[in-house]
Amino acid sequence: MKAIVIQFLLVSLFTNLWSQNPEWKYYSNSDKVNKFIETKDAWWQGTEGGLIKTDKSNNKITRFDRSNSLLIGNSITGLALDTKGDLWVSSYSSGVFGGVTKHTDQGIERMLEYAENGILCAGLDSSIYYLNSQFLFHYVNTQWDTLKILPFYNFPGAMAIDPTNGDLWFTTYTFGQYAVTHYNGITAENFGTNEGLPFENPVNQPIAISKKGEVCVGTSVGIFKKTGTTWTNIRPITGNEIISAITFNEDDVLYACIQPESEAVVSFIKYENNQWTPAFDGPIISYFGYTIKEISFSKFEKDKLILPSAGYGCWQHKDNSWTRYDSQSEIAEVRLSQLAKIDNNMWVVMGPVDSYDSVSIIRHDGKNFSNGTAGLPSKLTDFYFKILGKDAEGRTWARSQYFIYRFENNSWIKDTIEGLPGLVPSYLDAITASPDGKTLLYHNSLAYLKTNGVWNQWKEAPESTYETKILWDANGRLFVSYYNGWGFYDGTQWKTYNGFFYPSIKFAEAPNHDVYITTGYQVLKMAANSTTPVLVPTPSNDWFSMTIDGKGSVWLASNTQLVQSNGNDWISYDITTPGYIGGQVLNIEADNKDNIWIATYYNGLELFNPTGIVSSVIPDPKEQNIQDFIVFPNPSKGEINIQFKEEGNHNLELLDINGIVLKKCIAGSKDFQMRLPENITNGIYWLRNEKNTKAKAVPVILQRN
Repeated sequence: MKAIVIQFLLVSLFTNLWSQNPEWKYYSNSDKVNKFIETKDAWWQGTEGGLIKTDKSNNKITRFDRSNSLLIGNSITGLALDTKGDLWVSSYSSGVFGGVTKHTDQGIERMLEYAENGILCAGLDSSIYYLNSQFLFHYVNTQWDTLKILPFYNFPGAMAIDPTNGDLWFTTYTFGQYAVTHYNGITAENFGTNEGLPFENPVNQPIAISKKGEVCVGTSVGIFKKTGTTWTNIRPITGNEIISAITFNEDDVLYACIQPESEAVVSFIKYENNQWTPAFDGPIISYFGYTIKEISFSKFEKDKLILPSAGYGCWQHKDNSWTRYDSQSEIAEVRLSQLAKIDNNMWVVMGPVDSYDSVSIIRHDGKNFSNGTAGLPSKLTDFYFKILGKDAEGRTWARSQYFIYRFENNSWIKDTIEGLPGLVPSYLDAITASPDGKTLLYHNSLAYLKTNGVWNQWKEAPESTYETKILWDANGRLFVSYYNGWGFYDGTQWKTYNGFFYPSIKFAEAPNHDVYITTGYQVLKMAANSTTPVLVPTPSNDWFSMTIDGKGSVWLASNTQLVQSNGNDWISYDITTPGYIGGQVLNIEADNKDNIWIATYYNGLELFNPTGIVSSVIPDPKEQNIQDFIVFPNPSKGEINIQFKEEGNHNLELLDINGIVLKKCIAGSKDFQMRLPENITNGIYWLRNEKNTKAKAVPVILQRN
């Protein structure tokens, strides 16, 4: 009886916590590694999907991102260690919201904000340099100095410190101009296009400085070395090569990474005794067209080379073999191309980024994630792939450049639109159904309506040239977006509204059947019994997407802000605080549990629930029958007893609060004892019991001491 009371209190506790603590969960791909740095105890990877820490003692991986830390953005552009051993991280969340954080044993502190996207470097005196397109920032004596020494409005390339005197060297480029700048703490000297030097590199402009103070720069015509006042090309480019990265090892030997522009083979060379030779006898990694951002040698293991890649993870070379660092990516790509909600299914389409990449799809059916590419070609490098919508027969359709697909029995099947021969798949743009069984299809800007099994062109409907959005509401009203506006059909006639930016136009139907329209810079509402849109006051006028949850709250998203309607007021979540990823928002949708899905063009996927946990693999405790099984003692010191109501085999899973499975086992009796994993820390976990496809879960608190 006591165990049941404890169980009930735990459920009550969790229900109350969920009602007060909103949660963000970020899904990302961390294979695009921009920076890497090694400390005595850990490896750190700066990726497009957050900051990844790997503990050397146990290989435990921890990811820091905007949903769980004070990081300014999920795109990491720089890592640096100061002389005190503190880690400095530069990152950005959207085009103009970048900055620097400092990571110590006491936590994360924001050191610089609203500074645009930039790169990072540590000086010899515990100072930090941050370079963006306009200024060089120098942190010294607890404050930032803003130095206006850049040769032109620029894109930062790379930075390095001369170990002999602490001088800073950095590369910058702009349209047709390239420069290497030397800053000695007082004055700046520029070398580059304006000085008649061919310091060009369309990729990275790498820079490296030896222990003796020799400065080397990788350019589009070769590797230049500065001796005195003279720059010498010590390794001219041959063919279509790119010098993507250079570095010196502990013995002051110069290493370079060579990548042909149109081939996948990567080679490494080294410069000793005034000649170049192959760097490694071991196998060479194929990077499938991705650019290696930098290379560096470990300060703790001799001859171990580290190389982050622009898209294929982070690797180390030692003893003639390559090893890949794990980054625990949840999705295949940080660049999303579509977020579509069809009934209870949420579809997330990712990629392709370029011709080397492939389309990846995940589907969430309201309970679980699954692979959404079943039935499609294994290597679908198709920029035209799009999920179109659902017809009146309840079938979901998609198209690629050359084929039309229908989704059935958890798989895509090649098909045709019966009754409409000659359709060009890449010209199909949208499909939807009316409440009374009609199907509307847009192809090559024209509307086609299927009534009683027969297709006819709907000549009165507005032409739509790209990214058509359609809503047919429960009252039979039809809303369609087109190139420069949107149209409304009330059942008898069309009315159009022009002068709007079509990618930002979206329609959403509230539970009371009011329809909301966002046009990019305004939000309109058409009441359920009306045919006239009225303006809805909002906190801003720059909205990229909109959705409505099951409670009728309107959600709006911009690059810097997510807002929720609350009566006559708005609740705001913006990129200045942890949580909202922002960036270039592609779309937002509300699922059947009122989680808000936020898809971005470059920042991955995020789920947000303002009143509870977002992980749908963890059931809501209000839905649980606590008499199905009992766990005690709870809190536990490491072992729990489980009493089941029913006999038979019970599939048990222990999950953390993010839904990650930590342990699986099968209990074959009504009384079962389970030992919790030794490597998990004190905290709250979930024990999930599945029997005959029905699952229940209860919270478990671990408190070893």
